[in-house]
Amino acid sequence: MRNLAILTTLAVFALCLPALAIFVTVHPHFAHVEVGEEVQFTATAHEPGQGPIPVDNWTWSLDPDSLGTVSDSGLFVATAEGGGEVTASCVIGGVAYSGDAHIVVAGAQPPPEITVFVYPHWATMHVGDERQFHAIARQGPWSPPIPVDEWTWSVDPDSLGTISDSGLFVAAAEGE
Repeated sequence: MRNLAILTTLAVFALCLPALAIFVTVHPHFAHVEVGEEVQFTATAHEPGQGPIPVDNWTWSLDPDSLGTVSDSGLFVATAEGGGEVTASCVIGGVAYSGDAHIVVAGAQPPPEITVFVYPHWATMHVGDERQFHAIARQGPWSPPIPVDEWTWSVDPDSLGTISDSGLFVAAAEGE
């Protein structure tokens, strides 16, 4: 009977653990091409502080699809001018993850090469906890910050909690 109680406790504890914090990166993150040119995109799933996670099946999509085509292997072929996103999606442990890259096809102006850094990068919290997040815009990782008049914060999925205009997050539910 004692062994059964220990196994039940371990099973309940295992069910309460949160899912892994997995990030998907798509390379190149930005591409500027002419109509008729190709770009080979690749995707990598990884956990913070860990190496790449093997993914057997990536799903690729293009938004808007009027820019061209993207194959099952991530090969983009430009057929029309404009700008959009190439997205790589995968499922790991029954959870869907995705990452995207920006693409501009000749004739459209490329977006400025500005990166927004959010700190902390990720956080483990309990329901009801608060965490202040900060954002900095830079043209490169070591360039001076670019002044930003106003940030727009959001939480995805929004059921996880709320975030104020100043970046204060309040956890409302378990998940990631």
